[in-house]
Amino acid sequence: MAESYDLVSLPDYKAYMSISQNTDDNKLRYLITAISRAILTRINRPSLLPRYFTDIRDGSGEKAFFLRNWPVTSIVSLTIDGVAVPSAIAGDGWRSTAFGYVLDAPDMEPPGKPQMLSLKSGCYAKGRQNICVTYMAGYQTTEVINVRTMPPYSISLSESYGAWAKDISVTDVDHNLLTAVSENPLSGQYVASAGNYLFSSEDAGRECSITYGYIPADLAIAAMDWIADRASYQDRIGYSSKSLGGQETISYLVKSIPDFVQPILQQYTNVVQTC
Repeated sequence: MAESYDLVSLPDYKAYMSISQNTDDNKLRYLITAISRAILTRINRPSLLPRYFTDIRDGSGEKAFFLRNWPVTSIVSLTIDGVAVPSAIAGDGWRSTAFGYVLDAPDMEPPGKPQMLSLKSGCYAKGRQNICVTYMAGYQTTEVINVRTMPPYSISLSESYGAWAKDISVTDVDHNLLTAVSENPLSGQYVASAGNYLFSSEDAGRECSITYGYIPADLAIAAMDWIADRASYQDRIGYSSKSLGGQETISYLVKSIPDFVQPILQQYTNVVQTC
């Protein structure tokens, strides 16, 4: 995608709208970025792709709170008054009496839901901006594949939940991490591009797990429909209706957010309060 926060790519939008010519590409790129930013602002989420976040909040004596972004895939660190808190899962989880945190299991199918970070055998001490948690969150999935045994040594992902948007990692059955390169992969390397992965001939037949970030399909379609609506507005700026030769009148529905987009955005809207 052209911008890291774009919800759709230009090729995907043009394919969706059956556009073959390139004369409006610059305008469409601008609209894709503008509408993507409008959607992220509307749903109150800074990003949908996997990345690190840090939440800093006031402690009020509670035993749990919701993290602001989801789905959360890992906790990097949690501190209370500057003191590191360990994971309770490292021991016996809730059966243990040891002090530590427990993260709700993620709902990896979109839209997902916010997750609570709970404390076991303790509570979040009262204080001003004394709780700091860093974590990884965003829509991602993993597909298990076998590299082709004959050239080209490539595979295309199924992208069941939505279009590929970000490469995260490729590992083999022994959990060895393969290295991403820009071209001409050697053994243990790969090239990732728009949902297609190219491997070396030396890795032919190798079983791998590919983890990647994606934009949920329903949200991407909502973005494309809104982009199309905005693109058509150029021919009717300022008009709410138009008369066709006095024979009939076409009325336009002019709203800040199209009605057909709003229900989808609602599913992804963040209502978790920060404090």
